[in-house]
Amino acid sequence: MDAIAAIWAKAEADLVIPNARGGQDRLLWEHTVSVTRASQRVAALPAASQRNPDLVILTVASLYHDAAYAIDQHGAGFVDVDCITRAGDGATRDRSAEVALDRLQGLLEPGVLNAAAEVIRETGKRECRRVESQIIRDADNLYQLGLLTLWPLIRQSVSTGQGPGDLILRWRTWKAYEYLPARRTTFFFEDVQRLAEERMRVFDRFVEDLGREFEGADLAFLVADNPVSAPPASPA
Repeated sequence: MDAIAAIWAKAEADLVIPNARGGQDRLLWEHTVSVTRASQRVAALPAASQRNPDLVILTVASLYHDAAYAIDQHGAGFVDVDCITRAGDGATRDRSAEVALDRLQGLLEPGVLNAAAEVIRETGKRECRRVESQIIRDADNLYQLGLLTLWPLIRQSVSTGQGPGDLILRWRTWKAYEYLPARRTTFFFEDVQRLAEERMRVFDRFVEDLGREFEGADLAFLVADNPVSAPPASPA
């Protein structure tokens, strides 16, 4: 097994959370896999590739960018979905860097491991200068702006005893507060920003279709075309 394959295997072991039923909570790990794959593809974009990102450092930092959450939640037996639906802050990324330094010792040259840890730390800072840090930030933000975020949002609603109305209301509230325009400023690469906007349009159509079914609005045309079956008017 080469070094990168060994690091993938180690990251999976570190980020999959054993649950109380003897199973596994793979939410954080699957989020990490998606962000890592996206990072590798963003690195191939002309705007990123011309800056010569180190793909080994990028992969290691992507795999461990949220590792602190795994340490926090191993005892709980489940993953708090907040760690998936919002980017980690500086303190969390600092701790994730320390986890990487601890767990990957001996698997990488010290210089490479230290550089990956620094990339992780930088993803939590307002100023993000290294190309690897910018790539991971864009990949992580992209995950939170499309259909991929549906699963953690649904899981969050279900865990608190809510139905589909909760998800629909939250999305409409975000739209009212212009959530996407505010997020546009968080991207470093224009191609990724454009993709994020397209993903959000797809997400919006999905949730609004869900809302129409939940509210029965898609039945309105049946009533309009068949007045005999129309319900009686509500009392004034």
